[in-house]
Amino acid sequence: GSQGKVAVANGMTWKRYWVRFPDGNAIGHVDHASLVSAKDYDVFVVAREREAEEAAKAAEAAANAPAESAGGGAAAGGGAGVEVNGVFIAQTWLDKSAAARARIQG
Repeated sequence: GSQGKVAVANGMTWKRYWVRFPDGNAIGHVDHASLVSAKDYDVFVVAREREAEEAAKAAEAAANAPAESAGGGAAAGGGAGVEVNGVFIAQTWLDKSAAARARIQG
């Protein structure tokens, strides 16, 4: 996380910000959920790491679980994927997401 200063805040239903950084760059339309105060950053990092661990465990459990006999049709793809809040997420989407995170994190 880069430290910056909120220059402009706007929006009612979608709160967004312009953030200026010490190097002179500015980024606009930063979502409210993407900002963390400096004092809360350590807690934010721990929460992100915990979420990543839980997602990895869920993906592993889904990969190791046998296909459900009642709903193992084309959507399940032979059990590859995971169901979250009643919505099936195919393993290909989980793989694409993991690859994108790996690219971003370097």
